[in-house]
Order: sequence, then C-alpha cells, then structure tokens
Amino acid sequence: MPSSARCSRLSKTSAQRRGASALPLALLAAALAGSTPACGPPAHGPFFGDDRLIVLGVDPEAEANALAQQLKGRGLHEARRIRGKTFTALGFAPTAQKDQQSDVRVITGRGIALALQARGATTLEHGERYALLPAPFRDTLDADGDGFDELFVSRTGLPAGGRCTLVYRIRDSGFVDEVTTDNYALVRIPDVQDAAWQEPFCAGSARSPDAGSPDAGSPPPP
Repeated sequence: MPSSARCSRLSKTSAQRRGASALPLALLAAALAGSTPACGPPAHGPFFGDDRLIVLGVDPEAEANALAQQLKGRGLHEARRIRGKTFTALGFAPTAQKDQQSDVRVITGRGIALALQARGATTLEHGERYALLPAPFRDTLDADGDGFDELFVSRTGLPAGGRCTLVYRIRDSGFVDEVTTDNYALVRIPDVQDAAWQEPFCAGSARSPDAGSPDAGSPPPP
C-alpha cells in the first residue's frame, strides 16, 4: 500500500478509536506507533562502510560528550580525545592527576565498544592503569595499512610500573578488536614524538565479538 494511503488510513482509524475509546490520547498514540510503520521520511544515523548494508543509530561524538560530563562528576578528567571515521576515543585521568591517565573509552555506533578501567593492586593480583596514546601518524589512523583505523593504549602494571602498548582495530560494524601483536608492525616510523612509542607491544590477543566476520564496506584485513 502506498505510504500516503497508509497514513490516511491510520488517521481515520485513529479518529474512530478516539471516539469509541476512553483511553488517553497518549496511550493510543503509543500503541499506534509501536504497531505500525512511521509516516514520513525515515530517520538516519551515522553510516559505517556501505550504507546499504548497515546503519547504526548512535552519534559517537555526542555520546562521548555526554560520557565525559558523566565521568567528570566521578572525578575523571578528559585528558585526550581521538576522532575517527566511525568512532570517538577518550582517555581519562583523575582530576587530581591530570597528567596520568587511568581509563579509556571508545564509542562507536553501537555505544561504548571498549572500556578499560584502572584497578588497584591487591594481595592476589597486580593492578593496571591505561592511557590512550596519540596516533603514530598525523595523516591517518590506519597505522598498519589494512584499511581499518587503529588505536593504541599504554598499559601500566601496578605496582611495578612496567609498560607495554595494546593495539585495537576499529571495525566498520562498530566492534573494537584487540589486535594480535606478535610480529605487528607499523607501516613506517611514527611521526609523533612521544616516549610511549619506545615501549614494546603487549603480548597476546583477543577474539572478535562477532567471530571475525568481514565488515560491510571495507576489505577484510589480510
């Protein structure tokens, strides 16, 4: 049925129900909205890769702004922000120690896709804190040439203080994957002068949340 005819029919049905029912208008409107397609143009969210295949509804930058305000109330100050094609990454530090990051969040169209939170050392296990590093190159966030943006996070063990660098790949689907760092290499020497780029990569890797299926709109990594 054409959308104009459907909307007209819905209007007549709504009017009939208002006359025959004692339900409040707000409840009637909610029932119609939940059971029928909306009239008018569809709402669009940010696009990831091929917009014919996947459309997600969260605005990463707006969500990052709201999150920064929320964590500020908990004593965490925004120390670094990196904006990518499909994500916003934030590094936070305690307000009393703004030069020492502790937590990292990455927001994509799926919401908070990565949350790394500092934890103190206990008698049973070591503690850790995290710092969002500046991108190694000024002209791209695709640090290894695989077609995807990457983020780098410094992990500091507590109380010993040993450091290494974690690598995360931002996929078009909104997932964030930890990258296997065995034999990992950047495409060239970093442009950014930062002491963190003298640290070794952390050993280990993590599986993709969606079992490693290819993203829409971007070539899969080699």
